[in-house]
Amino acid sequence: MNLVILVVLYQVPPQKSETIRSLSDCAAILKQHAHKIILRDNSPMPYTQEQKGELTALLQDLDYEYRHDGCNQSLSEIYNTIIAHDITEEQM
Repeated sequence: MNLVILVVLYQVPPQKSETIRSLSDCAAILKQHAHKIILRDNSPMPYTQEQKGELTALLQDLDYEYRHDGCNQSLSEIYNTIIAHDITEEQM
């Protein structure tokens, strides 16, 4: 079973995120099973180009998507949106 892994970020650069570093450490397993990672950035400002480069270096060869909208939604809203749109669509 392929997993969708959701990570909600708030004003933390990629190198300082323990979760992103942990995913990087598990890259071989995640890639082997083709798990999808969604990084939802709740910060007021999106990652800079330099930070996006760091993210790519940490999660190289993994199926990940970085999303930012600056709305600072509640976790429940984010979870429900991801379940409704990303997970449900993949199962169809």
